[in-house]
Amino acid sequence: PDTAAGLAQLPGIGGYTGRRAIGYAKRLLAKTRYETVVYVACQNDFMGSRGGGDWTRGAEETLRDLAALQKAFPCRIGVLLHTYLEYNLADLLQRKGWSAEWIGKTAALRQIMPQACRGHGFAYTDWSDAVAAYRQRETSVFAAFGLYSDQCHLSRRGNELAAEQIAAWLGPSPTGTASP
Repeated sequence: PDTAAGLAQLPGIGGYTGRRAIGYAKRLLAKTRYETVVYVACQNDFMGSRGGGDWTRGAEETLRDLAALQKAFPCRIGVLLHTYLEYNLADLLQRKGWSAEWIGKTAALRQIMPQACRGHGFAYTDWSDAVAAYRQRETSVFAAFGLYSDQCHLSRRGNELAAEQIAAWLGPSPTGTASP
């Protein structure tokens, strides 16, 4: 699509680990050619059971699967790393929010994802950066609450902001047509 509004036309999936989501995307791509695949990678895509495990390793494995998918079904790929409210408002929530372990694991994801995505030739954007800029623009530490409908899922405004972030690197379609 040529606009952020056009992003809403793309099919989406949810409720999966990152690797399961890539498997599902592979089945979709086998049926229909898509010019662009946008992976909204929620940090919980990489968590082990109950938040355990090495989240960065899970992210790296998922991105390798995504790169293999791109080889089988040539298309542009972009990744938006979506982080939970508790991470983006850790300064406000303090001890009422997440554990230091989960804050650290999320920060580690944010450190490795840009380079890992570039290494595979994927476009990348970081939701936490968008939230921080939004809070500053709105001049309120509470502004981020309006971007979420709960601790994870985005509100209408949150989805609009995410679509704006994606559209910024997506740009016009290489063929001049909208993806199906």
